[in-house]
Amino acid sequence: MENTVAFQEIETAMKKAKDRRMYERYQTLYLYLQGTEVEQIAHIINRNIKTVKGYIKAYTTGGLPGLQMNHSPDASVRLTKEQQEKLKQIIVGSIPQMQYHVARIKPQLSNNRGIVALYNYLQVTSSNDEKLKRA
Repeated sequence: MENTVAFQEIETAMKKAKDRRMYERYQTLYLYLQGTEVEQIAHIINRNIKTVKGYIKAYTTGGLPGLQMNHSPDASVRLTKEQQEKLKQIIVGSIPQMQYHVARIKPQLSNNRGIVALYNYLQVTSSNDEKLKRA
């Protein structure tokens, strides 16, 4: 009876979920309550076993509200304030050339360190442009 209520609660949450990550968390619980092994769930949702166990623990300790994300994963700032300001100056100073630069490093922007890659590339390009202007 208790599992039936939990299933209904999770099914309802899955139907209402607008965020893919939250849907994945609900799906994890749904599979877990059906008796699916943690390793198999990890394979199905393409996540680490530790992640799946974390979802289950969050649910068992806090229910569905325990699954809510308090922050976006990997949203930490990787640039110092000085680097951010220099990046801003480089971008503002090279707006006409920006499409060219972004196109050249587009593959690097797809990873989670894309902004750092952009900063490094623009910094090198900017210093090279300055050298060319002086020559």
